Amino acid sequence: MKDGHCIKRYPKQFLDETRQGTDSYPEYRRRVDESVSLGKDRSIDNRWVVPYNPWLLLKYDYHINVDICSSIKSIKYLYKYVYKGPDRVAMEVHKGPYMDEVQQYVDARWICPTSWEYLLTNNGMTFSTFKKSVKDRGFLETGHSIHDCLVEAMSLRMPYALRRLLVTILIFCEPTDVRGLWKEFFTHMVEDYQTANNVVESDLTNMLFKDLNELLNLHGKKIEDYDLPYLPPNTIDRGAVPSIIQEELAVDVPNEDIEFVAKLNNDQMIAFNTIMNVIVQKHSGVFFVDGPGGTDDMVRLPLHIAIPWEGEHSIQVLIQHSFPNLELHGWDAPCMVQRAILTPINDDVQKLNDMIIDQFPGEEHNLLSFDEVEGDNHNLYQQEFLNSIAQGSLPPHILKIKKGAPLMLLRNLDPRYGLCNGTRLLCRGLFMNMLDVEILTGSNAGKHFFCP
Repeated sequence: MKDGHCIKRYPKQFLDETRQGTDSYPEYRRRVDESVSLGKDRSIDNRWVVPYNPWLLLKYDYHINVDICSSIKSIKYLYKYVYKGPDRVAMEVHKGPYMDEVQQYVDARWICPTSWEYLLTNNGMTFSTFKKSVKDRGFLETGHSIHDCLVEAMSLRMPYALRRLLVTILIFCEPTDVRGLWKEFFTHMVEDYQTANNVVESDLTNMLFKDLNELLNLHGKKIEDYDLPYLPPNTIDRGAVPSIIQEELAVDVPNEDIEFVAKLNNDQMIAFNTIMNVIVQKHSGVFFVDGPGGTDDMVRLPLHIAIPWEGEHSIQVLIQHSFPNLELHGWDAPCMVQRAILTPINDDVQKLNDMIIDQFPGEEHNLLSFDEVEGDNHNLYQQEFLNSIAQGSLPPHILKIKKGAPLMLLRNLDPRYGLCNGTRLLCRGLFMNMLDVEILTGSNAGKHFFCP
């Protein structure tokens, strides 16, 4: 007791059913019953009963707390001590009657709620060790993942996409053995050069240098920034048009955008003509356009397109209206690009994604993120907590994907190639270390991209 209150927060509340509490611990069913008098104006009921196991009480003559572990967070108390330091506890689930106490003390300890055979098996293949099994599942972050990603891309025989993949890896993945990757995948990145031109190896190298350098320039980088072979002089045309101007010139303006000019109101037309006059006369200028969207306006939907709310059934009706006959149109790019469901809450987005992916034909693949906090040398931020963070600008920890499912890019990877934040994609191939996706929108629609 402290200040007249129980520090364990008794009495608890009456509950009809056991449920998961907000602090990761279960809240048990406590039936409403008649109180029992303890004398001196004191009485208790089911709210005061501590969870216990009669058999354990009798065997050990000691009170032992018994809780149901229905979530990984429910055993956070044990993991806190596993990582605590020299006085941490050591635990394991042991198979068979034999127990080597010395080895038990030396080995790391994990809690596993499933069978040994299941842990050793993945995709129908049984491995000899747990480490090999989890590596095959992609649960281990190894230095070989970048190499394996390029090997998977190489097998698809798309040199132009392989070159872009290497640049994406250089920019975003910080590989350590850049020179080794260059030597191993050089011949595969120049296969289309050999097909188009009868050139010698030195010319192939220069052509590859030029293409890679142009791609790196889009991100403010250049060949010299990486551990790549020496760049021969005059290989790169230093007098070429700057990449930022090339990027703007490469933008394809749809006819419908040009037709919208005639529909501008007076204020919009004044702004449009002012900017275009400066461009036509080749003058310089900086413009700031302020156009509030009017987010406070309320819109009443017509009754014929509104879906009455009837719980889970209404969500299924919405999905059927938005994505009808998914089993027949999963690979249909024109069909997928014309459809989307918008919702402002991340939890709703995840729920809808899971329900829609379940309706796609084919095998489901779960892609897991590697979450870590830089400089967290004392493991203050546990993996479970980092995995639970759902931020709007990032994909969920577990990303469920099937072949033929639509995707959306959440960062600018290569704007000139059409890979911008918000670009819609279609999954054409699933690998352990990369995705083969098709661009659905913009002037680059139909082109493939390898996403590591």
